[in-house]
Amino acid sequence: MFKLFRVRGRSMLPTLGDGDFVIGRRIGSRAVRRLDTRAIVCAQHPHFGPIIKRIAGIDGDTVRLDSDGVTGSESSSFGDVPIDCITHRARLVIRARGGLRRV
Repeated sequence: MFKLFRVRGRSMLPTLGDGDFVIGRRIGSRAVRRLDTRAIVCAQHPHFGPIIKRIAGIDGDTVRLDSDGVTGSESSSFGDVPIDCITHRARLVIRARGGLRRV
């Protein structure tokens, strides 16, 4: 039900930093449709593999994802993802420099 993800890169700064860990709770496509548009999710992107991004919008069976940082990739550069690609909702962050916080 819960899974640990490691953040790689700086695309989600300042919310998530390189080396942080995210604890995600497994969700299905029905639950994705009910998420707030600013929720942080873990997705299995069809071309880039596992990614951690923020939901920017949900349109039918696709989800538009955004980065928090200026160096991140956004859906405009890699396309919207099918709703089935969203696998987990981020619940906790374990900071690389120490500390724990909810998201």
